[in-house]
Amino acid sequence: VLEELRRRGFATPQGLVAHKDRHHLPGLTQTIAGVPVQIEVHVDAISRDNVTSLTMGALRGQAVGFSIEGTRVQTLSVDDMVWQLAEHMVGPLPRPLRMIWLADIRAWAERFVADIDWTRVRVERPVVGHVLALAHAMSPLSPSLIAALRLPSAGGARGAGEAGEWIWEADHTRAGFAWAAQAWRLARPPAWWRALRFGPPGSAQAAGAQVRYLRTATRALGRRLRRARS
Repeated sequence: VLEELRRRGFATPQGLVAHKDRHHLPGLTQTIAGVPVQIEVHVDAISRDNVTSLTMGALRGQAVGFSIEGTRVQTLSVDDMVWQLAEHMVGPLPRPLRMIWLADIRAWAERFVADIDWTRVRVERPVVGHVLALAHAMSPLSPSLIAALRLPSAGGARGAGEAGEWIWEADHTRAGFAWAAQAWRLARPPAWWRALRFGPPGSAQAAGAQVRYLRTATRALGRRLRRARS
């Protein structure tokens, strides 16, 4: 893969390898027709901070093939893709809500509602249902997707709460994301994020969630410290 990227003009330093605590190589960039283009070569589609993984050996569905300018390529199955999108949006640790990511997941689920194995997704990938329930609460989903997810037909408005619960300035520039701000968010994750990660309060998924979260947060902090020192 790196050799092909070099052939196409991307800067790929010799000896470039993935850090054991990262799920992709450093971004490789070049400018094409005045537009910066960045490619990330992943060894795992999901952050290594997470409790789960999505590698080639862990794919659950048949890859989908398509062509780009005559070159045949493949992407994740519709089931694996909706899960990857949800995990990327929620993350293993608190992060701001990005509406463009929520819109991506909703659009994918609506487009492939008849193709996704929703029974398996509900059982094995509950985070997908949590994310789409949030989208439904903001603006009702289609009847077919509501039925697939077994959601109430009326989404209902959610309380907006304090703006700081949904977005926080410290994450706008990741280089300036202070350790103190990270520690505060790790210790006090917003309620909306907890519902996405672990399910609504009182649900079966939320049982024992605090213990699992503390384990994930501790492991993630250790990984970040190792990356910072490497």
